[in-house]
Amino acid sequence: MQHHGTPTRLLDWSENVLVALYFAVEQSEKDDGELWALQPSELWSQYGFSRGVPLMAHPVLNFLALEPQLSDAGCEDSLRKLKRNFPKFPTENDFPKLFPAPIHPTLRFPRMVAQMSTFTIHPPAYRAAPPFVGDSIENCLTNKKKLVRYIVPHPFKKKLKENLAALGIQRRTLFPDLDGLSLSIVEEHNQGGDTKPAPPNWGQKPSDVIDTLAPPTPKKVVADSGREKNKTPQK
Repeated sequence: MQHHGTPTRLLDWSENVLVALYFAVEQSEKDDGELWALQPSELWSQYGFSRGVPLMAHPVLNFLALEPQLSDAGCEDSLRKLKRNFPKFPTENDFPKLFPAPIHPTLRFPRMVAQMSTFTIHPPAYRAAPPFVGDSIENCLTNKKKLVRYIVPHPFKKKLKENLAALGIQRRTLFPDLDGLSLSIVEEHNQGGDTKPAPPNWGQKPSDVIDTLAPPTPKKVVADSGREKNKTPQK
């Protein structure tokens, strides 16, 4: 449902950095893009587990997924059972601190396979653990090595998207259906046909590579004064 536009408490991630970069540059060439990198085991450690990422059937994930529905529906028996299975649950009347949790989902659909999908599931805002505000991962992980934010300047987005397409990262490969194919055809037509980049020059400096990504700088036009530019000095 998440991949078909239904709002959920799941946040999409990818284990492939090029896929993540595609989604950072695909929209609005007027705005900067953002690319986030997360260490999922660090997020899971908020629940007291030392390492790894939980399986789908883990009691914590079940609690995060089902508790709001059971509470709203008044299913007290099911809710008590859910609480009993939750690790280190305080007491019957208290409520555990909840944080976003990482998920390695079963890849049931072609889109999930193509995008190397993974998720984080977030508690409802009213269940978020104090002193954290809402259910933000940014508030939970303060170690900058565990949660990193990269900014993609907007002038580079168009060229990066073309280079990603040359590497096989484009709409029709990430959305392997007729909708993805149709959008890719439209994009290629609007770009004027073949936009594959030239082969790399292995002697290039990093600064030269950046220059090839950026759009050309407009040249200033200086009016000619009418005097000869190469006039020979008089002796």
